[in-house]
Amino acid sequence: MTFKGTLMVRLIVYLFSAIVLYIILKGLLKGISPSRKSFDRRTEPEELVQDPSCETYIPRRLAIKKTVGGIDHYFCSKDCLEKYLRGARSRTG
Repeated sequence: MTFKGTLMVRLIVYLFSAIVLYIILKGLLKGISPSRKSFDRRTEPEELVQDPSCETYIPRRLAIKKTVGGIDHYFCSKDCLEKYLRGARSRTG
């Protein structure tokens, strides 16, 4: 083999080794990179709302929503909703 042939083989081996190393490192670092984090509802924090009747905090998506006097209120259960409505009626007359 000539000098140019040997140099070409070395260049190809180095290039191939660099590509393999890049692929391996990319695979290892994939789970570490925060910029590629996908949206996952299970890991994202939920907004909590407070039940005005029993003052319990519950996730908004699980709460029972009722608009009273133009204001949205969120309740943990139908019982708390009814209790709040009974109290609102007695306060208004």
